[in-house]
Amino acid sequence: MDQVGNGGGGTVVGQLAGLPGRDLQAALARIDRQTLSGAELALVIRARARLLAWVQAESAADVNEFVHCPAWSTAPTARVEGVQEFACDELALLLHVAPMTGKNLVLHAVDLVERHPRLWAALADGLIDSRKVAVVTSMTPDTEDRLAAAVDDALLNTATRADGSTALEQTIAETPGVLSLRAQRVLSGLDPSWVRAVRRETLRRRRLAKGTYGPGIGVGFLGLYDIDVPAMAAAYEHVNAIARGIKRLGDTRTLDQLRADTAVDLLTGGHPTPVYTATRSTPLPRKFQEAARHAANAAKPKNDERPDAKEADADITAEADTGSDPDVAADADLTAQPVVQTPRARADVDLVVHLNTLADLVDAMHRGVLVEVPGFGLVPADVAAR
Repeated sequence: MDQVGNGGGGTVVGQLAGLPGRDLQAALARIDRQTLSGAELALVIRARARLLAWVQAESAADVNEFVHCPAWSTAPTARVEGVQEFACDELALLLHVAPMTGKNLVLHAVDLVERHPRLWAALADGLIDSRKVAVVTSMTPDTEDRLAAAVDDALLNTATRADGSTALEQTIAETPGVLSLRAQRVLSGLDPSWVRAVRRETLRRRRLAKGTYGPGIGVGFLGLYDIDVPAMAAAYEHVNAIARGIKRLGDTRTLDQLRADTAVDLLTGGHPTPVYTATRSTPLPRKFQEAARHAANAAKPKNDERPDAKEADADITAEADTGSDPDVAADADLTAQPVVQTPRARADVDLVVHLNTLADLVDAMHRGVLVEVPGFGLVPADVAAR
């Protein structure tokens, strides 16, 4: 690349694009970034990304070689067939990571180096990054080596196409998400049975999982994984309809918060309820008072024999606490809890189907053609037909 700008490191920066990964570190170490222009810094950032990709590729090659060495062997050329028994645990000890992390590092390295040599070479050359590598390798863990290599060839082909571009140029320019969709189409075209096999295997893994984000904060997550797209869409729309209904009553929570709280209420057997914060200057809306009064009346026992029945029948009013602190009194929270009920949601799923697929959907089902569901990705044609 020609020299860029007149910064103090211009000459070195102009040579970065032509350097292999192993030489980039020495060249980058000689650069004073404070003397560079914006255009030169852009080239430095790209060069460091290439350097990082090269380091990751070499690290994967190191791990792949390590796992074939006999445990703690001192013989320089001693190797074993396959991965030696304690390789994952040894790597975890070396890197001070959990055993499962060590296992994942080994699986990734062996798969990349031995089953995706062309993908590994593209990573070492800095043409793609580790995120794009993960996109491709995650789709072919159980495929034949021949099929995995064919996918790599289709994505990294340097032959000029009709429009003058190459598959490699497209792969370089695409984001990992877009590349994922293209890789799925390539794989389904090479092996239509893959679509059905992966779908069956993924649905077998469906689960409800929970976890926490860290110690001491008391916050966690709950999620459904690997479930059918129509079921997922229906469940989301059901929760979303209830959350929006509560929001229309004047609830002050965001829709994201309402959807989360509604899902928890439904799963725990409770009733999703709106919450409205009223102060002296912002009284409780009338429609909210009416909804709260209706909920309170509906919740009364039929025999009405409670000792506090008269108090329960009183109208609900937005009355702030008049404490000694006027600021506290002005900001007092008033919570009413009307029950919002909505019918069971029926999901409306939009499909993007090519005309040739739509015209012959039955044949497409047998061929394993993928169609796109906006917001949900690609699904088999037989799922789209249903």
